[in-house]
Amino acid sequence: MTASFDKAASLEEVSLIPILLDALELMPAHSIARLQLASSHIRSSTEKLRSRVLSRRGLPDYWSWHKAHAVEAALFVDPLGDPGVWIPGPNYKDNTPCNTMESDADHDQSAPWLWLSGGTDWQGFQGGFRVVSDEGIRPTWVSFRVKVSTPELSGAFLTLSSQRHTWGLADPVLVFSYKGDETSQKRCFAVQTGATQNGDVSHTCNISPEVVCDSPYEVAVYLDWSSSVMSVFIDGTQHVDRVPFKGFHPIRFAAIYNWRSRARTAFSELLLGHDCPFEWAPKQLPAAARASSAGNARCSSRCRSGAKRLSSTRFLHLAFYGGSAALLAAVAAQQLLSTFSDSASHI
Repeated sequence: MTASFDKAASLEEVSLIPILLDALELMPAHSIARLQLASSHIRSSTEKLRSRVLSRRGLPDYWSWHKAHAVEAALFVDPLGDPGVWIPGPNYKDNTPCNTMESDADHDQSAPWLWLSGGTDWQGFQGGFRVVSDEGIRPTWVSFRVKVSTPELSGAFLTLSSQRHTWGLADPVLVFSYKGDETSQKRCFAVQTGATQNGDVSHTCNISPEVVCDSPYEVAVYLDWSSSVMSVFIDGTQHVDRVPFKGFHPIRFAAIYNWRSRARTAFSELLLGHDCPFEWAPKQLPAAARASSAGNARCSSRCRSGAKRLSSTRFLHLAFYGGSAALLAAVAAQQLLSTFSDSASHI
Protein backbone atom coordinates (compact mmCIF):
# COMPACT_ATOMS: atom_id res chain seq x y z
CA MET A 1 0.00 0.00 0.00
CA THR A 2 2.85 2.38 0.86
CA ALA A 3 4.52 1.75 -2.51
CA SER A 4 1.22 2.37 -4.27
CA PHE A 5 0.70 5.66 -2.40
CA ASP A 6 4.24 6.81 -3.19
CA LYS A 7 3.69 5.96 -6.85
CA ALA A 8 0.45 7.95 -6.93
CA ALA A 9 2.10 10.92 -5.18
CA SER A 10 4.96 10.85 -7.64
CA LEU A 11 2.59 10.80 -10.63
CA GLU A 12 0.60 13.63 -9.05
CA GLU A 13 3.68 15.82 -8.65
CA VAL A 14 4.83 15.27 -12.24
CA SER A 15 1.37 16.02 -13.63
CA LEU A 16 1.09 19.28 -11.65
CA ILE A 17 4.20 20.78 -13.24
CA PRO A 18 2.84 21.81 -16.69
CA ILE A 19 -0.35 23.19 -15.11
CA LEU A 20 1.56 25.15 -12.49
CA LEU A 21 4.05 26.51 -15.02
CA ASP A 22 1.25 28.20 -16.96
CA ALA A 23 -0.21 29.63 -13.75
CA LEU A 24 3.11 30.77 -12.29
CA GLU A 25 3.86 32.79 -15.42
CA LEU A 26 0.89 35.04 -14.55
CA MET A 27 1.45 35.34 -10.81
CA PRO A 28 3.56 37.74 -8.73
CA ALA A 29 6.14 36.13 -6.47
CA HIS A 30 4.18 36.72 -3.26
CA SER A 31 1.16 34.87 -4.69
CA ILE A 32 3.39 31.96 -5.70
CA ALA A 33 4.70 31.75 -2.14
CA ARG A 34 1.13 31.64 -0.82
CA LEU A 35 0.14 29.01 -3.37
CA GLN A 36 2.89 26.75 -1.98
CA LEU A 37 0.82 26.43 1.20
CA ALA A 38 -1.84 24.48 -0.69
CA SER A 39 -0.08 21.12 -0.40
CA SER A 40 3.36 19.57 -0.10
CA HIS A 41 3.14 18.34 -3.72
CA ILE A 42 2.34 21.80 -5.05
CA ARG A 43 5.22 23.21 -3.01
CA SER A 44 7.61 20.58 -4.38
CA SER A 45 6.50 21.16 -7.97
CA THR A 46 6.66 24.95 -7.57
CA GLU A 47 10.20 24.80 -6.22
CA LYS A 48 11.27 22.71 -9.20
CA LEU A 49 9.96 25.45 -11.49
CA ARG A 50 11.38 28.38 -9.51
CA SER A 51 14.62 28.81 -11.48
CA ARG A 52 12.75 28.64 -14.81
CA VAL A 53 10.11 31.17 -13.73
CA LEU A 54 12.67 33.61 -12.31
CA SER A 55 14.88 33.36 -15.40
CA ARG A 56 11.96 34.21 -17.67
CA ARG A 57 11.40 37.33 -15.56
CA GLY A 58 15.01 38.40 -15.99
CA LEU A 59 15.87 37.62 -12.37
CA PRO A 60 18.74 35.40 -11.12
CA ASP A 61 17.49 31.81 -11.04
CA TYR A 62 18.92 31.14 -7.56
CA TRP A 63 16.84 33.84 -5.83
CA SER A 64 14.17 32.88 -3.30
CA TRP A 65 10.51 33.81 -3.79
CA HIS A 66 10.98 36.20 -0.86
CA LYS A 67 13.71 38.15 -2.63
CA ALA A 68 11.88 38.10 -5.95
CA HIS A 69 8.81 39.56 -4.23
CA ALA A 70 10.86 42.35 -2.60
CA VAL A 71 12.24 43.32 -6.01
CA GLU A 72 8.89 43.08 -7.80
CA ALA A 73 7.19 45.25 -5.17
CA ALA A 74 10.05 47.77 -4.79
CA LEU A 75 9.48 51.50 -5.18
CA PHE A 76 12.94 51.75 -6.78
CA VAL A 77 15.51 49.11 -7.67
CA ASP A 78 18.89 49.28 -9.39
CA PRO A 79 21.05 46.14 -9.65
CA LEU A 80 23.99 48.54 -10.12
CA GLY A 81 25.27 46.70 -13.14
CA ASP A 82 25.10 49.65 -15.53
CA PRO A 83 27.21 52.74 -14.74
CA GLY A 84 25.61 54.53 -17.69
CA VAL A 85 22.40 55.21 -15.75
CA TRP A 86 24.34 57.31 -13.21
CA ILE A 87 24.99 60.95 -14.11
CA PRO A 88 28.65 61.78 -13.42
CA GLY A 89 29.52 64.75 -11.23
CA PRO A 90 32.34 67.18 -12.15
CA ASN A 91 34.53 64.14 -12.57
CA TYR A 92 37.52 65.83 -14.11
CA LYS A 93 40.42 67.69 -12.58
CA ASP A 94 43.07 68.74 -15.09
CA ASN A 95 41.35 66.43 -17.61
CA THR A 96 41.87 63.44 -15.29
CA PRO A 97 38.91 61.48 -13.89
CA CYS A 98 38.71 61.68 -10.09
CA ASN A 99 36.07 58.99 -9.77
CA THR A 100 35.49 56.24 -12.31
CA MET A 101 32.51 53.88 -12.37
CA GLU A 102 32.67 50.47 -13.98
CA SER A 103 30.57 47.33 -13.84
CA ASP A 104 31.87 43.91 -12.94
CA ALA A 105 30.41 40.55 -11.95
CA ASP A 106 31.47 38.24 -9.15
CA HIS A 107 33.58 35.21 -9.98
CA ASP A 108 30.49 33.08 -9.23
CA GLN A 109 28.47 35.23 -11.67
CA SER A 110 26.06 36.47 -9.02
CA ALA A 111 24.62 40.00 -9.11
CA PRO A 112 26.83 42.60 -10.84
CA TRP A 113 28.79 45.16 -8.86
CA LEU A 114 29.30 48.83 -9.67
CA TRP A 115 32.90 49.68 -8.79
CA LEU A 116 34.00 53.18 -7.78
CA SER A 117 37.70 53.93 -8.15
CA GLY A 118 39.36 57.14 -7.04
CA GLY A 119 38.12 60.19 -5.15
CA THR A 120 38.79 63.86 -4.48
CA ASP A 121 40.61 63.69 -1.13
CA TRP A 122 37.78 65.58 0.60
CA GLN A 123 37.64 68.39 -1.99
CA GLY A 124 34.07 67.97 -3.24
CA PHE A 125 31.44 65.65 -4.62
CA GLN A 126 32.39 63.30 -7.42
CA GLY A 127 31.03 59.89 -8.36
CA GLY A 128 27.55 59.82 -9.83
CA PHE A 129 23.93 60.49 -9.00
CA ARG A 130 20.54 59.58 -10.42
CA VAL A 131 16.86 60.35 -9.97
CA VAL A 132 15.09 57.86 -7.71
CA SER A 133 11.63 59.40 -8.06
CA ASP A 134 10.32 62.64 -9.54
CA GLU A 135 7.59 62.93 -6.93
CA GLY A 136 9.54 61.43 -4.04
CA ILE A 137 9.15 58.16 -2.13
CA ARG A 138 9.18 57.12 1.53
CA PRO A 139 10.48 53.52 1.58
CA THR A 140 10.31 51.40 4.72
CA TRP A 141 13.57 49.66 3.78
CA VAL A 142 16.73 50.81 2.03
CA SER A 143 18.90 47.79 1.23
CA PHE A 144 22.07 47.13 -0.75
CA ARG A 145 25.33 45.19 -0.77
CA VAL A 146 28.74 46.82 -0.39
CA LYS A 147 32.43 45.89 -0.78
CA VAL A 148 35.62 47.71 0.25
CA SER A 149 38.85 46.87 -1.59
CA THR A 150 40.96 49.49 0.23
CA PRO A 151 40.09 49.13 3.94
CA GLU A 152 42.62 51.81 4.95
CA LEU A 153 40.84 54.50 2.90
CA SER A 154 37.44 56.15 3.36
CA GLY A 155 34.82 55.72 0.67
CA ALA A 156 31.68 53.76 -0.28
CA PHE A 157 29.34 56.72 0.19
CA LEU A 158 25.67 56.22 -0.62
CA THR A 159 23.54 59.33 -0.12
CA LEU A 160 19.77 59.60 -0.45
CA SER A 161 18.27 63.07 -0.56
CA SER A 162 15.17 65.05 -1.44
CA GLN A 163 17.03 67.93 -3.08
CA ARG A 164 19.90 68.67 -5.43
CA HIS A 165 22.32 71.56 -5.11
CA THR A 166 24.56 72.19 -8.15
CA TRP A 167 26.46 68.88 -8.54
CA GLY A 168 25.77 67.62 -5.04
CA LEU A 169 22.79 66.58 -2.92
CA ALA A 170 21.34 68.89 -0.26
CA ASP A 171 19.79 68.01 3.12
CA PRO A 172 20.39 64.25 2.86
CA VAL A 173 17.84 61.92 4.40
CA LEU A 174 20.42 59.14 4.72
CA VAL A 175 24.20 58.95 4.27
CA PHE A 176 25.97 55.58 4.45
CA SER A 177 29.78 55.43 4.28
CA TYR A 178 32.93 53.54 5.15
CA LYS A 179 35.58 55.09 7.42
CA GLY A 180 39.25 54.21 6.92
CA ASP A 181 42.34 54.73 9.06
CA GLU A 182 42.34 58.54 8.87
CA THR A 183 39.32 58.88 11.17
CA SER A 184 38.96 58.44 14.91
CA GLN A 185 36.61 55.50 14.34
CA LYS A 186 38.75 53.26 12.15
CA ARG A 187 37.66 50.69 9.59
CA CYS A 188 33.94 50.74 10.24
CA PHE A 189 30.74 51.64 8.45
CA ALA A 190 28.79 54.73 9.44
CA VAL A 191 25.31 56.13 8.87
CA GLN A 192 23.88 59.57 9.48
CA THR A 193 21.12 61.90 8.46
CA GLY A 194 21.90 65.46 7.51
CA ALA A 195 25.52 66.66 7.32
CA THR A 196 28.47 66.62 9.71
CA GLN A 197 29.18 70.33 9.08
CA ASN A 198 25.71 71.09 10.41
CA GLY A 199 26.36 69.16 13.60
CA ASP A 200 24.38 66.08 12.63
CA VAL A 201 25.45 62.92 14.44
CA SER A 202 27.18 60.04 12.68
CA HIS A 203 26.46 56.54 14.02
CA THR A 204 29.21 53.95 13.64
CA CYS A 205 28.65 50.30 12.74
CA ASN A 206 31.68 48.28 13.86
CA ILE A 207 32.19 44.93 12.14
CA SER A 208 33.92 42.37 14.37
CA PRO A 209 36.86 42.08 14.21
CA GLU A 210 36.97 44.61 11.32
CA VAL A 211 35.84 45.12 7.72
CA VAL A 212 37.43 42.49 5.46
CA CYS A 213 38.88 43.45 2.09
CA ASP A 214 36.57 42.59 -0.85
CA SER A 215 34.07 40.83 1.40
CA PRO A 216 30.40 41.53 0.50
CA TYR A 217 28.22 42.96 3.27
CA GLU A 218 24.43 43.08 3.24
CA VAL A 219 23.12 46.39 4.57
CA ALA A 220 19.48 47.18 5.39
CA VAL A 221 18.19 50.43 6.88
CA TYR A 222 14.70 50.44 8.38
CA LEU A 223 13.01 53.87 8.14
CA ASP A 224 10.03 54.61 10.39
CA TRP A 225 8.70 57.75 8.71
CA SER A 226 5.84 58.24 11.17
CA SER A 227 8.26 58.47 14.11
CA SER A 228 11.27 59.77 12.12
CA VAL A 229 13.60 57.09 13.49
CA MET A 230 15.83 54.58 11.71
CA SER A 231 17.54 51.28 12.51
CA VAL A 232 20.54 49.80 10.70
CA PHE A 233 21.34 46.12 10.14
CA ILE A 234 24.45 44.59 8.56
CA ASP A 235 24.53 40.88 7.77
CA GLY A 236 21.60 40.32 10.12
CA THR A 237 23.11 42.13 13.12
CA GLN A 238 21.51 45.33 14.39
CA HIS A 239 24.05 48.14 14.78
CA VAL A 240 21.78 51.19 15.18
CA ASP A 241 18.48 51.08 17.08
CA ARG A 242 15.79 53.67 16.30
CA VAL A 243 17.85 56.85 16.17
CA PRO A 244 16.35 60.07 14.73
CA PHE A 245 16.54 60.78 11.02
CA LYS A 246 15.37 63.78 9.00
CA GLY A 247 12.24 62.46 7.38
CA PHE A 248 10.64 65.81 6.58
CA HIS A 249 10.80 65.27 2.81
CA PRO A 250 10.64 62.14 0.61
CA ILE A 251 13.63 60.69 -1.25
CA ARG A 252 14.15 61.86 -4.83
CA PHE A 253 17.87 61.44 -5.55
CA ALA A 254 20.66 58.95 -4.89
CA ALA A 255 24.42 59.44 -5.16
CA ILE A 256 27.43 57.12 -4.85
CA TYR A 257 31.05 58.25 -4.50
CA ASN A 258 34.41 57.89 -2.75
CA TRP A 259 36.40 60.52 -0.87
CA ARG A 260 40.01 59.38 -0.96
CA SER A 261 41.81 59.40 -4.33
CA ARG A 262 43.12 55.82 -4.03
CA ALA A 263 39.90 54.30 -2.66
CA ARG A 264 38.16 51.45 -4.47
CA THR A 265 34.71 50.30 -3.36
CA ALA A 266 31.60 48.70 -4.89
CA PHE A 267 27.82 48.59 -4.52
CA SER A 268 25.24 46.06 -5.68
CA GLU A 269 21.45 45.54 -5.61
CA LEU A 270 20.20 48.92 -4.37
CA LEU A 271 16.55 48.58 -3.41
CA LEU A 272 14.08 51.02 -1.85
CA GLY A 273 10.71 49.58 -0.88
CA HIS A 274 8.51 48.24 1.87
CA ASP A 275 10.10 44.76 1.99
CA CYS A 276 13.69 43.83 2.74
CA PRO A 277 15.09 41.23 0.29
CA PHE A 278 17.48 39.60 2.74
CA GLU A 279 16.34 36.33 4.31
CA TRP A 280 17.54 37.37 7.77
CA ALA A 281 15.51 40.60 7.87
CA PRO A 282 12.26 39.30 9.46
CA LYS A 283 14.19 38.01 12.48
CA GLN A 284 15.74 41.39 13.16
CA LEU A 285 12.85 43.80 12.68
CA PRO A 286 12.41 46.73 15.11
CA ALA A 287 9.70 46.28 17.74
CA ALA A 288 6.84 47.90 15.79
CA ALA A 289 7.50 45.95 12.61
CA ARG A 290 8.21 42.77 14.56
CA ALA A 291 4.67 42.80 15.97
CA SER A 292 3.23 43.07 12.45
CA SER A 293 5.53 40.30 11.22
CA ALA A 294 4.45 38.06 14.12
CA GLY A 295 0.81 38.55 13.11
CA ASN A 296 1.60 37.54 9.54
CA ALA A 297 3.54 34.52 10.80
CA ARG A 298 0.58 33.38 12.92
CA CYS A 299 -1.69 33.69 9.88
CA SER A 300 0.76 31.67 7.76
CA SER A 301 0.99 29.01 10.46
CA ARG A 302 -2.79 28.63 10.55
CA CYS A 303 -2.88 28.40 6.75
CA ARG A 304 -0.22 25.67 6.74
CA SER A 305 -2.01 23.64 9.39
CA GLY A 306 -5.19 23.55 7.29
CA ALA A 307 -3.65 23.17 3.87
CA LYS A 308 -3.28 19.42 3.57
CA ARG A 309 -6.42 19.32 1.45
CA LEU A 310 -7.92 22.34 -0.32
CA SER A 311 -11.42 23.33 0.75
CA SER A 312 -13.87 25.91 -0.57
CA THR A 313 -12.62 28.25 2.18
CA ARG A 314 -9.07 27.77 0.91
CA PHE A 315 -10.17 28.56 -2.64
CA LEU A 316 -11.61 31.87 -1.43
CA HIS A 317 -8.43 32.60 0.52
CA LEU A 318 -6.28 32.06 -2.57
CA ALA A 319 -8.64 34.06 -4.76
CA PHE A 320 -8.51 37.00 -2.36
CA TYR A 321 -4.75 37.01 -1.78
CA GLY A 322 -3.30 35.41 -4.87
CA GLY A 323 -5.60 36.54 -7.63
CA SER A 324 -7.43 34.55 -10.29
CA ALA A 325 -4.30 32.77 -11.52
CA ALA A 326 -3.66 31.33 -8.08
CA LEU A 327 -7.28 30.24 -7.85
CA LEU A 328 -7.17 28.47 -11.22
CA ALA A 329 -3.96 26.68 -10.29
CA ALA A 330 -5.42 25.69 -6.94
CA VAL A 331 -8.60 24.33 -8.53
CA ALA A 332 -6.57 22.37 -11.06
CA ALA A 333 -4.34 21.08 -8.29
CA GLN A 334 -7.39 20.01 -6.27
CA GLN A 335 -8.77 18.09 -9.23
CA LEU A 336 -5.49 16.28 -9.68
CA LEU A 337 -5.22 15.57 -5.98
CA SER A 338 -8.71 14.06 -5.98
CA THR A 339 -8.03 12.04 -9.13
CA PHE A 340 -4.83 10.52 -7.85
CA SER A 341 -6.21 9.96 -4.37
CA ASP A 342 -9.10 8.00 -5.90
CA SER A 343 -6.63 6.09 -8.11
CA ALA A 344 -4.45 5.25 -5.13
CA SER A 345 -7.41 3.83 -3.23
CA HIS A 346 -8.02 1.32 -6.05
CA ILE A 347 -4.41 0.26 -6.54
